[in-house]
Amino acid sequence: MGESTQVDVIIKLGGSSITEKEQLETLKLESLRQAAALVHTCVRQGLVCVIVHGAGSFGHHHAKKFGINDGSSHLPPESQAQSRIGFCQTHLAVTKLSHLVSDCLVENGVPAVTVSPCSTWKTRNGAVETSCIQPISDLVLQGFVPVIHGDCVLDSCKGSAILSGDTIIKCLCSHYSVSRVVFLTDVDGVYNNPPECEGSTLLSCISVSPNRHLNVDIGTSKNECDVTGGIMLKLQSAIDIVLNSKGLTPVFVCKIGSESAKEACCDGKITSKSGTVLHLENS
Repeated sequence: MGESTQVDVIIKLGGSSITEKEQLETLKLESLRQAAALVHTCVRQGLVCVIVHGAGSFGHHHAKKFGINDGSSHLPPESQAQSRIGFCQTHLAVTKLSHLVSDCLVENGVPAVTVSPCSTWKTRNGAVETSCIQPISDLVLQGFVPVIHGDCVLDSCKGSAILSGDTIIKCLCSHYSVSRVVFLTDVDGVYNNPPECEGSTLLSCISVSPNRHLNVDIGTSKNECDVTGGIMLKLQSAIDIVLNSKGLTPVFVCKIGSESAKEACCDGKITSKSGTVLHLENS
């Protein structure tokens, strides 16, 4: 499967959209079922889909407690031993969530297969050094829907790191020709300020200039349990996807279960009043 291979849609299931992020290992089952039904609709229409999901309350709490993203190579031996246990607990938690996601997808008629990055991807100071795309390619070629998740991985400098789902999506977009990326979240889209703030406004369209400038100002907040950078890193990932594809891959941000989510995933456009699309300036 080469660079010219077409993937119709990469769907990111945000950790906050499918889990109760403040409650340890707690699933939002109805939201997950809505997402699974949508993926089934995409598959039924013949779309080539790849699913990536965040860790939510199944990974961030463990990763934060043990400082997995800070690495372990600088620690004394006894602390390194404890860090390895934390690494294992984090990995077990995210694979537990991925099993639940894939199980729900299969129940909805989606031929979903989980692909864990832990033993096959590697970072260097947090940046991807080794990616393992071939198993994902092989599954797509045989008509399966790969399910990849954020995970803890080995880091050649720090010892350990967190590989976010957003970073995985950027890597996939650099290998494949992707028609669109859809981030399914727990809010209606991207707002000019955190949606819980009074007077915040939903942004239906965000244009990105070649120098990474946005046509709007966006204020953000960060959940203290989120070890992958919060909404700002997600926006930066979306900008990277748009720019690296020279505008060929727009990025949609929609609420899980919404009409805009269905339109973005199935049609690559939004006509309803919710949802946000990021695209290249003048494209």
